[in-house]
Amino acid sequence: MINKFHHLLSYLPQKMKTEVRELYASALILYFGLALIFIFEPIYLYRLGYSLQQIMMFWVIVYAVYIFILPLGGKVAERFGYEHTIFYGTFFWILLYLCMYLIQYWPIFFFITPIVWAIQKSLYWPAYHANFAKYSGNQEEGREISFLTILTSASYVVGPIFGGFILYFWGFSVLFIVVAILLLVSNVPMLLTKEKFKPVPVDYQYSFKRMFAKENRKQFLAYMGFGEEILVVVVWPIFISIFITSYLSIGWLVGVATLITALVTLFIGKWADRINKREILKIGVSFYSLSWVLRLIIAGPWSIFFTDTLSRASKNTINVPLQAITYENAKNYTIMNTVLMFEMSLAIGKLIACLAALILVSLFSVGLIPFYIIFAMAGAITWLYVLL
Repeated sequence: MINKFHHLLSYLPQKMKTEVRELYASALILYFGLALIFIFEPIYLYRLGYSLQQIMMFWVIVYAVYIFILPLGGKVAERFGYEHTIFYGTFFWILLYLCMYLIQYWPIFFFITPIVWAIQKSLYWPAYHANFAKYSGNQEEGREISFLTILTSASYVVGPIFGGFILYFWGFSVLFIVVAILLLVSNVPMLLTKEKFKPVPVDYQYSFKRMFAKENRKQFLAYMGFGEEILVVVVWPIFISIFITSYLSIGWLVGVATLITALVTLFIGKWADRINKREILKIGVSFYSLSWVLRLIIAGPWSIFFTDTLSRASKNTINVPLQAITYENAKNYTIMNTVLMFEMSLAIGKLIACLAALILVSLFSVGLIPFYIIFAMAGAITWLYVLL
């Protein structure tokens, strides 16, 4: 029994630094807040009467702005510190949800919200990844990433259920308030200790030159594979809501699927530290592309549940080794430049995916055909990950 317990502990990180523990605590609170609402964001716009084309245009604006202000977010992070910039980013997250809530009363906020979202992303994500890359263990990035994924997955198990419950009884106004409070509280763990930080300059033009440099072409294309992610985040929830109309039922489905995913992810991290990370990534891509094919033959709630579970588990099989490789590269180069290349490349991938989906939806607008075409496109984009 003791040997089995020690064997289980070997799947967990053993040498986490204080900064990583603080990031874990912060992320756990933050992701629980986001888990309450993330699956319902596109459904919210869809049920306000916005078409799939308009919703895709919403995210086109987000990523078009995001690409160009990302290096500025990196500048802020390198000037004021990673943890402080994460702190600033959470306030824009709260402003984002306030703007999103106001869309139902003043349609002009449909165009303001994407800009606020881009600012929030440019402040939060470069600082978040740089912080993790700087302090993660040299020999256990995979386990630290997978353990964080498991902890956040726990939030995404109960979060959608609680989010659906709040929506069912009180509506979006209460949900937005609860999420805002949790986002604020998430800053507490990282502000308990003083951040040790040395400012490093970030060159705006160099960020773009490095991304498009010939020697970085494979990495650039691989990170563009995240274009499929915006489709699974935006289009898939709307598709689910066509088959399952209850917010509470959607919450339960996503929550249970995420629970199964968390169990799989526990083993992925240890594998990523022991064997070739790129081989694990290729396995993940194979199963993930299959999940997009299965979306083409959805027949009801149970097939949605199976497909969503396979999708989440296989996507984590991609994410864990991919992020571990990225953080290793960041340690061998300058951290913020590597993080900016990662974020800018995936932002371009998501922008192109949104534009392609917008065009396809405009050309094919009969029944579920637009969804099926987008799912097929996303399955093809997924194979870009193997180029890393």
